[in-house]
Amino acid sequence: MPQGLQNLSTAIAQMRRIATMLDPDDGVACFNRMYLQVTTAFANSLASGHFHDPHFMETLGTNFADLYLKAVEADQEGRPVHPSWAPLFDARHDATIPAIRFAMAGMITHINHDLPLALVTTCQKHGANLASASIRADFLRINQVLYQLEPDIRSAVSRAPAHPGPKEAIKQVMARWSIAGLRNIAWSTSRLLWCQRSAPTHLRLTLTILALATARAGVLLTRGTRP
Repeated sequence: MPQGLQNLSTAIAQMRRIATMLDPDDGVACFNRMYLQVTTAFANSLASGHFHDPHFMETLGTNFADLYLKAVEADQEGRPVHPSWAPLFDARHDATIPAIRFAMAGMITHINHDLPLALVTTCQKHGANLASASIRADFLRINQVLYQLEPDIRSAVSRAPAHPGPKEAIKQVMARWSIAGLRNIAWSTSRLLWCQRSAPTHLRLTLTILALATARAGVLLTRGTRP
């Protein structure tokens, strides 16, 4: 896997390659299926003129995807993945965990932890201000894409081949999750990181807390049912 990504097309190609390499029951594969679907829809919306600044948004999408793909790369090379991703990768072969929980664990890690980092990185790369109304507007426009896609995502994940688990538990999980809600939290986190970019001590503390909190959520979602 190459170091870094050139564009969103490269990210999509990498996710497709990962899909061919992993067993469909693999917990990382469950997340990868969902993320590939979302990223492909996002790329299509870029081409259709959906955003005010498509160049900025493609860079954001590329930087965002790169953080997930770096976790996959680290795992494939036998290196530790980032602590925020560790729960998903550690539990990936537990057949007692339903596919929806694997997918959600990846989604929560990627949105809660990686999206704020990608937002700040992209703003710095473009010399943009995160407080800009146009950036916020384009960020919210992504929710429109996700809203149209969400029923398909839920259906695809629930049909995934990983162990189905207790039906009632799956219904509760499916009823409660919201990608748009997670993204709103990520936006607030990114504003905090943006304000702390000139205060490295505070920034390191915030990043540590963010990684620990994200990992804890991942542990709760990937807790299997084996005795």
